[in-house]
Amino acid sequence: MKKNKMRILTIVLIVLVFAGILTACAGTEESGEAGVFTEDEAIKGEGQKGNAENTLESNQEQEVTFRGKLIEKSEESWLIASDGTEGILVVHAAESDFMENGRSLKENEIVPGMVVEVTFNGIVLESYPGQIYASKIEVVSREDDMVSLYMDILKQVYEEDEGLNGDISMVAVDLSGADNLSKGEKDAILYKAWLLFGMEVIPGTFEELKEQGYITLDESNFPYFPTGVLLEIKTAEPEEDGFRFEASKWRSGLGAIFFTDCRAWKEDGKYTFELGGFAIS
Repeated sequence: MKKNKMRILTIVLIVLVFAGILTACAGTEESGEAGVFTEDEAIKGEGQKGNAENTLESNQEQEVTFRGKLIEKSEESWLIASDGTEGILVVHAAESDFMENGRSLKENEIVPGMVVEVTFNGIVLESYPGQIYASKIEVVSREDDMVSLYMDILKQVYEEDEGLNGDISMVAVDLSGADNLSKGEKDAILYKAWLLFGMEVIPGTFEELKEQGYITLDESNFPYFPTGVLLEIKTAEPEEDGFRFEASKWRSGLGAIFFTDCRAWKEDGKYTFELGGFAIS
């Protein structure tokens, strides 16, 4: 009797296990292999592995829209600074994809400073900046090209007192006091500064660079940035046709230049500027 009961229990267990295997196989056929994405679903950047985070939504293609400001054109793509968490993106699109008030724009009508809504399939190429292929770009409004203005200021400040640039391998940029820039515009400035200076560019205030170990003390106990210079632009009061600002370039407690009462203003619809009085330490 005991042997018969043991045989029955064994048969029941085998049936249950077999049924479980069949159910698991059926589930795999329906849902696909978990965690695996094709190149179309999660496009890989050079030397990098694709994953679900490469898309703004999911691994399934769907229309996604984000808003940002047009920074510049490069060949058949545009650099756009997002208003949200996407940062800066290289957007591949044709001129005919740009629409404003129901009309397709010509190439010479597409200018930096435009605020646009970009529609694409949700897939972002894993590179820096990320890259997308837009199906439509709708111009929402036209604003000032602040990125070009700030880049011109940074370039001139960097070129002042060139002796401070000796043996540097990086440039730190402090835009924490630039109140007329969005986060996306600040990201775009850092990216363009990296292209301009041809060396590492990092964001940070004086105190942040100290905490991160970039600024130390020299032999005379003065603060010193041995591997780089710190460039800062800080807005002051706004004016009817522009704004005032301060700028500086700092290498050490004994090596810096400060510009006060600087001014930026619009001329024929485009910003220009001049650096004010300066002091050297």
